[in-house]
Amino acid sequence: MLYAIVRVDYVGFANDGYGTPIPYRDRISVPKIVDDVDVANAEVARLNTLNGRKGAQYFWVNTRIKEPGIVERLKIHSLYPKVRK
Repeated sequence: MLYAIVRVDYVGFANDGYGTPIPYRDRISVPKIVDDVDVANAEVARLNTLNGRKGAQYFWVNTRIKEPGIVERLKIHSLYPKVRK
C-alpha cells in the first residue's frame, strides 16, 4: 500500500491586485508518496505544524500503482530507510 501526502492551499485568490480566483486544481498537490502509514502520519503532522498557519493543510490518502514494476523503476521508498538484518 502507498500513501499520498496531499496538500490543500486555502488561499483562494491570487496576490495580483485584482483578486483573481485560483482554480481548485492549482490549490491541491501531492508533494510526497510514502510506503509506510506511520511515516505518512508523521509527515502529515510535521507539515501541518510547519505550514498550518500559512493557509495549507496536509492529509494522506491510500493510493496504489497499477503498472507492474513501477515502484522499483521509480525507486519510491519511505522517508526513513528500514533496518535490514
